Amino acid sequence: HTRKSTSLFVEKLNEYLKDKEFLVADRLTGADFMMGFGLHALVHHMGQGENYPHIQRYVAGLSQLPSWQAAVQIEQNGVKSQK
Repeated sequence: HTRKSTSLFVEKLNEYLKDKEFLVADRLTGADFMMGFGLHALVHHMGQGENYPHIQRYVAGLSQLPSWQAAVQIEQNGVKSQK
């Protein structure tokens, strides 16, 4: 039942993103960062991009943003001390 619910959610999200660059308010927000990492995994690590073309486009767009690239670096390397 959980897999079916997840699949339905991803299908609805894919449709929602059909004509959107960002999730909320037509601008980059925390929602994009919170959802973006999971959607990136769906597309790149689980190979589901072709099944969800609007999510794939959304993830590709996020990947081009300097702020997204900085967040990925932090995720991979941790936050450096400001000392």
